[in-house]
Amino acid sequence: MEFDPELDAVNVMTVHGAKGLEFPVVFMVNLVADRFPTRSRSDAIEVPTGLIRETLPRGDWHLEEERRLFYVGATRAKNLLYFSWSRDVGGARVKKISPFVLEALDKAKSAADLIKLSPLEKIEKFAPPPPRQTQQVMFDVDVLKLTQGSIDDYLTCAYKYRYIHILRVPIMRHHAIAYGAALHSAVGAYLNSKKNGRPLTLAQTLEVFENAWDSEGFLTVEHEEKRKAAGKLAIEKFWKRESKDPKLPTLIESKFNFSLKEVTIVGRFDRVDIEPGSKVHIIDYKSSENMDQEKANAQAKESNQLAIYALYYWKRHKILPQKLTLHFLETGIEGSYTPTQKDLDKAEKLILDTAENIRADTKNNHFPANPKYFGREPACVYCAYNSICPFSLAKI
Repeated sequence: MEFDPELDAVNVMTVHGAKGLEFPVVFMVNLVADRFPTRSRSDAIEVPTGLIRETLPRGDWHLEEERRLFYVGATRAKNLLYFSWSRDVGGARVKKISPFVLEALDKAKSAADLIKLSPLEKIEKFAPPPPRQTQQVMFDVDVLKLTQGSIDDYLTCAYKYRYIHILRVPIMRHHAIAYGAALHSAVGAYLNSKKNGRPLTLAQTLEVFENAWDSEGFLTVEHEEKRKAAGKLAIEKFWKRESKDPKLPTLIESKFNFSLKEVTIVGRFDRVDIEPGSKVHIIDYKSSENMDQEKANAQAKESNQLAIYALYYWKRHKILPQKLTLHFLETGIEGSYTPTQKDLDKAEKLILDTAENIRADTKNNHFPANPKYFGREPACVYCAYNSICPFSLAKI
């Protein structure tokens, strides 16, 4: 898993890219005069006024446009808004704060004192940090927050876990993730509409799929078009099956969390059906074309994700789910099993053992490269970090 939506993260974007969005906390950075607003630059070749038919803006239109963008950025914040600037961004001159910040704070000038450093102070300021004598603990891991995805990452390879969850090394989104995300968006939209008594038509469901489609990660245009066509066919098959089924979902894309000792588990259900008598059926939608019934049942039984779902229901509601299911969208095949208390105990032990190992590796700053093998192939073959990992077995 290259991206885990359950983890706290920071969205980095331009002011233009933030239009129409809102966030609890917004940091507007680099608010330096001559950078925001930028300096107005005249056209390389001036167009004679007589040739211009439209009405030209009056006044300093460039400054007004920059002020409008500043307002767009500032109004993205729902709770907290931070303005950030620096007197020293490289160069000989001390930088001034953006006039837009002073306007927003209703101040005539900046209250910040411009302190001129002595040569000795400048040397001390830019001196390299002293070398570390011992390795330090990278994070406080007394209380560990895990998801099903992060547990699977660690069990696949501890060094991969380090790249994703400790170092947070960004990578290009894999095309399989983009494909699965678009499928889940369409499925979730249809199920919500069905639950509300106004089910989407096939055309509307396919439109949701199209709008959720992301081109990132696909190898070629032909590869993308082929996968998109396969996704549309999968959605069409799902729609036909689901539109004939009178059963209504109870929970859709519902978040959950629970604690085990000093571990917090967070996750999200694709779908939960609760029938009379507290009969709980948990369904997780998957995308995989090469699937038969025997393989589907085996994957369901081995799924840590389904086991965590069942463990949550037992811990929070004291209800043992009657059925856990992996529903494969392309074929409609469902792999299912009925969990037992022994299965829940096994899942709890897996979580606590994994958390203990993660704590030890984090405190020691040592994550061993121990890739799981799929048949004869190491997980390195499928790992997004195999090109930078010094321990990768993908090319051996």
